Amino acid sequence: MCFSAEASFIASSVLCVTGVVAIKKAPTPSHLLLAGIPLFFSLQQFTEGFVWLALTNAEYAVWYNLSVHAFLLFALVAWPVLVPLSLMLIEKNKKRKKILKIFFWFGALFSVYTMYCLLFRDVTAKIVFLHIRYDIDYPIVLPKFRGIIYFIPSVIPPFISSIKKMKIFGCAVLLSFIITNIYFKENVVSVWCFFAAIISIVILFAIWDKNNKNHRLTY
Repeated sequence: MCFSAEASFIASSVLCVTGVVAIKKAPTPSHLLLAGIPLFFSLQQFTEGFVWLALTNAEYAVWYNLSVHAFLLFALVAWPVLVPLSLMLIEKNKKRKKILKIFFWFGALFSVYTMYCLLFRDVTAKIVFLHIRYDIDYPIVLPKFRGIIYFIPSVIPPFISSIKKMKIFGCAVLLSFIITNIYFKENVVSVWCFFAAIISIVILFAIWDKNNKNHRLTY
């Protein structure tokens, strides 16, 4: 299995269209952030396309630092915040909403920590086993547990949401996370983010389903 700049750009194009359609189908303004997730993934895959180009073509080397940091900004900083926040905004069950709020603040703290590391620590990317491996010179603080801390706000919230199709999304992301950690341990960030990006198409169906239900209620 080999990913490439072409694979990233193709995925980006598909997700861009998916995100635009999802946003147009969003039943309420509070659904816009959730509907926009495929669009965010599109930008993420677009930036990784340039990481591939920078690593494999000398003429694109000038884009190396910018593209690596941009990709990791989406992958490690944005998702721990966007996932719980997008679900919290549309959740109507008060108890679930409070739980999602806790996940949001938990994710926000992790994102601040990671942003600090991206800004002030060494960040590198290289091709290992036909995939991109990202390395960040994390401080000694929580070195063994940062993966679990990232996992909690990024993967668990869909299981808390009262939207049934979000649980399908959560199961698919969880399965991809497990598979990636087993078979692509050296390249977890890149490979798992690619899988999660493709899986985010499920969000379009969740928005579509919600939109159709709202239309039925008006008749």
